[in-house]
Amino acid sequence: MELEDQQKKLFSKCDELYQALNLSTDIPSYDGVSMEFMQNLLCARDVKITVRTLAIASFFEWEKLDQAAAGRHRPLGKLYSIGK
Repeated sequence: MELEDQQKKLFSKCDELYQALNLSTDIPSYDGVSMEFMQNLLCARDVKITVRTLAIASFFEWEKLDQAAAGRHRPLGKLYSIGK
């Protein structure tokens, strides 16, 4: 019961802080959503950000290879082939 009381106090303090910020948008309620699901959702978000960063770096690397082969303003074609 002591943990539940502390949780209620923390939530009430969070509500007070949110009201003090006077934001116009509402924070969605996540009642009924398990903590495990929220952790998985955050992990999936982190993986998505990592994959996006690696993909962009790879595209820049391909662009640098193309510029080195043909020059910046005279492309001769791609040095790589997607799907092979």
